[in-house]
Amino acid sequence: MASGYKINKPYVLATLPRPLHHTGGRIAAREVYAQKDGVKRKRTELAVGVDGETTSIYDVPASRLITSYPIPPQDSFTCPPYSIRIRRTGSSDVSRYTFIATNDGASQKITLFRDVVHRDGKTSSTTKTQTLRTSPVRYITTAYAASATSAVGDLVVVCENGEVVCLTAESLAIQWNSASRSIVQDVSAGTIDEFTIEHVTSGSISNFTEGVFKGRPEVFAALPRNANSDPTLLAMVSRSLSEGLVTRRLVVLAILSGSAPGASELQRLTPLDVSPIVSAETQSKESPSYQFDSQSGILLQLQEGALSVFDISAALPKLKSVIPMEDAQSFTRLSRPFVLSCSNGSLELYNYQYRSVHAQSTLDLSDLPPESDGERSCQLIAYMRSQDLAVALVDNVLVSIHVEPPRATESVAGPASLSTPLAVELQLKSLPRSPGPTTNLPTFLTPFLEPLPRLTSLNSMPLLKKPTSS
Repeated sequence: MASGYKINKPYVLATLPRPLHHTGGRIAAREVYAQKDGVKRKRTELAVGVDGETTSIYDVPASRLITSYPIPPQDSFTCPPYSIRIRRTGSSDVSRYTFIATNDGASQKITLFRDVVHRDGKTSSTTKTQTLRTSPVRYITTAYAASATSAVGDLVVVCENGEVVCLTAESLAIQWNSASRSIVQDVSAGTIDEFTIEHVTSGSISNFTEGVFKGRPEVFAALPRNANSDPTLLAMVSRSLSEGLVTRRLVVLAILSGSAPGASELQRLTPLDVSPIVSAETQSKESPSYQFDSQSGILLQLQEGALSVFDISAALPKLKSVIPMEDAQSFTRLSRPFVLSCSNGSLELYNYQYRSVHAQSTLDLSDLPPESDGERSCQLIAYMRSQDLAVALVDNVLVSIHVEPPRATESVAGPASLSTPLAVELQLKSLPRSPGPTTNLPTFLTPFLEPLPRLTSLNSMPLLKKPTSS
């Protein structure tokens, strides 16, 4: 495995307070976004929520706490916080909106922490809370709508039972709510007895057009023709139980802002695609974990030590391959087509396109604060492409992991990156291999685990195209 990639030792970013709820306490984290004139991009920051303690924003490369907001001791997070930093053209003010979803034991709540840094350097802060009469919130995002009164647009939350709620981001007033369960019921043969949402992500129409809906422009025919706003798209993995049979589906919905003209109440939440995901149901009580790449049309599912790769760019999602990842607790998608997985004792870098391993490393936690002698859990959270950094949570310690790409020793271009053509060419010079023994994997994976062919030369396999964005 001489591909030149190196997984470096985890570096401590911050030691977080332990959740006040000693049994079942949770720490939830997510990347921070920036928005200017409606265009979103990821920042090298992380929003972290600790049950009963705080919501905090960290600068990852600088290992620095930016700001923190206390929460009531009885509140627990139902999903990671969502934070977005906004600068509007023509204004010198910089605003940060941080939304959290919590449960206080009696109700579900959405809370907004809003900070505005003015030209003179002074900061004004406001906090608002809204109670929701629904199931726990599993995902938060914003749907941009140009407005003189709102810099951020609308707030969209997706609940565990499939309900989608749209609120005004400034006041948290509820504009409308709609059930995605009824959309799935319309395409189901029998009555749905149980319905839950396992995974949600969002993006713009341009993101989905490049990958998921490439060659399928007809799916957008359902959108109002005279709606002049660019709708936000939600991609969800639903799990339904009907007559004892479990079915997972990919559900793509278009969200029109509450002020979008030409949209009736029924068109605020418009289904674009509802497709079955063919995967085996196991006896595991834990839900699978997912990563979604709208631009390449790929859905990754980690379940019981195996990573399933689905091509969702066709009319029906297709299982392309399965990669054994025994004992993997979590994974995160790096620059296409790489993923990093983490188990109790190791980290591994995979190329999911060729089912090859390109780096392995022992999970060295010697620099972490001393704790009990028991095993520590490691949860990969995010990947910051510009820094080649993966971010993980080891118990209550936030760490960064530098995934070092091969170096071009004979090139003046300097170090390669996971996203450069040079790095891709160098990794193809190594011989891919099937990862590890598969004795403990479910039997349904057997057809996908045939040995990989050995490469006799670089020309025997086409080079990957340069990825656009991860």
